[in-house]
Amino acid sequence: MKKQLTLLAACALVGAAAANATCWRINPSPFAKAQFQTVAEAMADINVLPGDTLLIDPGKHGDVDVRSRDNMTIIGTGYFLDKNKAWAESQSSVVNYVYLSAGSKIEGCDAAYISSSNNGGVTVSRCKAPSISISGANHLVEGCFVNTILGGNNCVVRNNIVQHYLNGQSGCIIENNIVCGSGYSSYQYNLISDVSNSTIRNNIFINTLTGFDSNQVPNACKIYSSNCTNNVIQNNVYSVAERYVNTSDLFKGYPNNYYVGATVENTFVNEGSDDAKWQLLDSSAAKGAATHGGDCGAFGGATPYVLSGIPMFLPHITEALVPAKPTDGKITVKLKIENQNE
Repeated sequence: MKKQLTLLAACALVGAAAANATCWRINPSPFAKAQFQTVAEAMADINVLPGDTLLIDPGKHGDVDVRSRDNMTIIGTGYFLDKNKAWAESQSSVVNYVYLSAGSKIEGCDAAYISSSNNGGVTVSRCKAPSISISGANHLVEGCFVNTILGGNNCVVRNNIVQHYLNGQSGCIIENNIVCGSGYSSYQYNLISDVSNSTIRNNIFINTLTGFDSNQVPNACKIYSSNCTNNVIQNNVYSVAERYVNTSDLFKGYPNNYYVGATVENTFVNEGSDDAKWQLLDSSAAKGAATHGGDCGAFGGATPYVLSGIPMFLPHITEALVPAKPTDGKITVKLKIENQNE
């Protein structure tokens, strides 16, 4: 009952924003009274049209493949729900492989993998996944908790927590991300590879790779690969210590960057849930260091990272009081519902 009420309210809010679209509820249980048990079943139905919304109930689901319809929207309940807030309904929407069509959007899902092959205008928002791999152009990837982001041209990549590396974008805006990891061997252990003609600003780049290269420069200083060319790079915070900046042409001539030898320990709170621990210490060099005067990193900028990736306007039941027995032949149920308003 709680899940049905929550998603019916979500349908009403989505419907208000897109009056001509239909919301379809997906739940694998035959007792849930959802319209479909799987996404595959929904996509095989002729009544599900391009531009419709699939609401993914809490629980485990299979693949999400919407390549047969453009402009589809997929909405889940978020992730880490049991860690960031004591929701009465704390189960995430866990999906397997996600394959998106042109103009599609996925939000609030815990996925095994998210991809779009040569389809334009895709939005991946507030999702958790090991990898987001998008080719084509004009995508938006924002507010995600991810290991790697790959590919795509003329994209906006912002306010993500990336625990490995970014690769292969041209003509993009890459801003207010946290990229903290040890790179990847085929990209010479750099955090950013093959990014050109892009604006890279207000990010935090920390390479956790230990040891030294053949020139006795710490591997922690490896941020950009040699294929990162013709970029505007400004107001980023680095694990690169200032004394090493002049050893590489990749760091020369960039204004207002902060080569402070940033580490996980001196930058983030390192407490709380898997995503909450990436919030900034008050003493962090990233505080107030962005181009707009705000903070660098995922929790700054115009679209700050939202804990648990809860989609905008999605209501959640935070308290449910259900008596054990009826009074005067009636059971009075009291629910407290909060709406995600940011």
